[in-house]
Amino acid sequence: METDDIDLARAFDRHVVPELTRLEQHRLEAVAESAKRKWPAIFGTAFGAAIGGAIGSFFDSGFVGFIFLGFIFGLGLAVWAGSPLGTFEGHQRQAVMDAICTHVGEISYSRSVTDSGFDVSAFEKAHVVPDHSSATFEDLLRGTHRGCSFDLVEATLRKRGSSNKTRTVFEGLLVRISLPRALTSGPVIIAADRGQWLGFFNTVSGWMTPGSRVAIPHDAFEERYEVYAENAREALELINPRFVENFLKLPDVLGTKKILAAFHGSAFLISAEGTDAFLDDFSADVTMAELRTLFARTHHETRLIHRIVDQLLEGDRYA
Repeated sequence: METDDIDLARAFDRHVVPELTRLEQHRLEAVAESAKRKWPAIFGTAFGAAIGGAIGSFFDSGFVGFIFLGFIFGLGLAVWAGSPLGTFEGHQRQAVMDAICTHVGEISYSRSVTDSGFDVSAFEKAHVVPDHSSATFEDLLRGTHRGCSFDLVEATLRKRGSSNKTRTVFEGLLVRISLPRALTSGPVIIAADRGQWLGFFNTVSGWMTPGSRVAIPHDAFEERYEVYAENAREALELINPRFVENFLKLPDVLGTKKILAAFHGSAFLISAEGTDAFLDDFSADVTMAELRTLFARTHHETRLIHRIVDQLLEGDRYA
């Protein structure tokens, strides 16, 4: 067994097991309460569907009424039936994450990100997320590594259209890392290259992106990304060969190829769209053995931000 695995096992036994033992009675009560609510939820859904059908028939739209009210009743009752388990799983998640943060050091976790001070406007100004009218966040990791403060959060951004309908324009991870030194000019933006067949859209994107296109002397990087900056020399200092090699590894680290980034002021910003659900595998049904595996995997996910900072600081500018 590797040293880190042994340390993780000890951390799990020291911090997680006692807390889960304390929560075990709450888990049993949550499972029992959800089971009691199951059948009332099923019968309530059927009743709602029947009422919906009756109302719909009265207005000569029985099928629409049946589907609509049945869906509303069913959704509401499903949430009601599962809420005890959801409450327990929140406590379980917090216990595991508190233990991981203690083990990692200089990092904190918040499931809810209300009033956290997380600012998404810099990401929009740096053109790494689309224009949006509302944003929700969860699973915030905040801390310091190698002298750099950081935030990593799951974000969902939505935009309200002209017909007053809202659609999701971004769902994934946002990462903010403070830089040892701020830029002396405008942002340096790493945008996606849409390929030869969509070159027109690259041109249009370039018109709307601050600064001018900067060619990076790396074929694999140029095939996937475009760099825009007001100061080409500063951009080349930042996006040097060591940085490029590390940046090209980020899709494997983050689990998605839809990555945009920017050096903006005194921060390095990353958006990773379409990532798998972050820290979302907790369940009241998970066994202690499964939870040990989950603990190790979640620890690996939590250390993601450290790996990104390490890669960033390998660049010559910040070495």
